[in-house]
Amino acid sequence: MKYWFSDWLIYGLSYLPNRLIGWAIRRALRNRLEFEWQRRRAHPEWDREFIQMMDEGPIAPHADVANAQHYEVPSAFYQHVLGPRLKYSSALWKSEQAEIFDAKALISELAEAEEDMLRLVCERSLLAADMHILDLGCGWGSFSLYVLEHYPTITVTALSNSRSQKVFIEERARNAGFSDRLKVVTADIGAFQTEERFDKIISIEMFEHMRNHRKLLAKIAMWLKDDRAARLFIHVFVHRSYNYLFDEADRRSWMSRYFFTHGMMPRLRSFEVFSDVMEIEESWVINGRHYAKTAAAWLARHERYKHEILKEFKAQQLVDPSSRDVMRRDINMRPPKVQWWYWKVFFMACRELFAYREGMEWFVAHYRLRKPT
Repeated sequence: MKYWFSDWLIYGLSYLPNRLIGWAIRRALRNRLEFEWQRRRAHPEWDREFIQMMDEGPIAPHADVANAQHYEVPSAFYQHVLGPRLKYSSALWKSEQAEIFDAKALISELAEAEEDMLRLVCERSLLAADMHILDLGCGWGSFSLYVLEHYPTITVTALSNSRSQKVFIEERARNAGFSDRLKVVTADIGAFQTEERFDKIISIEMFEHMRNHRKLLAKIAMWLKDDRAARLFIHVFVHRSYNYLFDEADRRSWMSRYFFTHGMMPRLRSFEVFSDVMEIEESWVINGRHYAKTAAAWLARHERYKHEILKEFKAQQLVDPSSRDVMRRDINMRPPKVQWWYWKVFFMACRELFAYREGMEWFVAHYRLRKPT
């Protein structure tokens, strides 16, 4: 009973002004930075030992938790919140300095911003006609479907750990006439094996959910063709200096408990240490304000379609009431109004994180990697 009381107590905080919630989030971010600085001051070998810890762990610990928190959420929720491509990752905006509190403008520009980032990923990953692509952690299919639409001779294998995403992507592909060039596989990336070989492998905001990057990169290297043009492209959010985990044991971290359990924040230079497995050919930084605007657009749509979202949350619980007992920290089985508010704060937290210090503290990084020469 205490869990549900806590839920409604937290929901009561939703009556606080948004500016006060934003201030509390920014204060938590300052505390995180201070903690990470102090940790390295007290223990100078922390970053080296962090990589060693990653190398000794599994590729994807507790993938079922990430699924429950994000990827088995009803697709209708994301159709209300995300843009038309259902791109659940940073978009690319015409002006990174545009107002992030202009809800009307954000909603109207989100579709174009999604398209622009997808186009940029295609350009930087060096996609070309007749290639065979592996889309790792494909989400709701935004990249796979974009590629199939714009490159009529490319074939795509899309990997997701979510049954509902597979069904959704396959239906969209059928409706668009792409089914003959798309294969959607449901599997845990840690256990996934394939005899196929690919010209390009694309990962968009998947590595943040992984732990043993070295072992994963070694698997990816095996899946790439032995071809001078074969490349891995990674789109990942990073901190400019610090690696750290989102540990469920950290009761101070709301994000760790409810939205990003067992996830990690890579630092900008993380992938440099894996050059024995895959070496960076080129890298880019995208200012965090692009992601801040993306999260702000999701927040604006979340508030605009509140009534419809509450109906979806309620319907989901009526369809599968047994899932209420899966795990208490799964906010998707909370009362609908509590669910809605938790997601609101999640979008606010993402907005504040990537807007922090003018988008130069946390941001998006792109890497194009190849097998070692």
